[in-house]
Amino acid sequence: MDVDIERMSKETNILLTEIKEALGIPIVSIDTSDFEELRSIYRKSPIGSERRKAVLLKMALLFSTFEEIIEVYYKSSEGSEERKVALLKWGQFSVKEIENATNLKEAIDAYHRAPNNSEEKKKGIRRISTFFKKDIV
Repeated sequence: MDVDIERMSKETNILLTEIKEALGIPIVSIDTSDFEELRSIYRKSPIGSERRKAVLLKMALLFSTFEEIIEVYYKSSEGSEERKVALLKWGQFSVKEIENATNLKEAIDAYHRAPNNSEEKKKGIRRISTFFKKDIV
């Protein structure tokens, strides 16, 4: 079966990696789980190559810090699979930061680190508001 998986992904909003997996289409394999090593492979891969895209995707799945997910987000092309995954992971990371904020400073920092114009930003504002409850007399 010959399927235009890129068009299918764009028109259905299903991630390309999900389509490939479901249809049994091989995904470029990257054998490391070390973020620094992935960064090195990324730099050495040709611009626009499938390998470079696969490395970014793996980086998006393996990040452990805010700085790493931001790096992946801004290295990926607008509208690309890698950027969609990075934004999704960024949002999930932000929700955890917001929920784990134990003081006003942490809540404000988490708000500022959330993706712009997102539900996570709104959640951040709601978390910040918990530090400004009115005293009932």
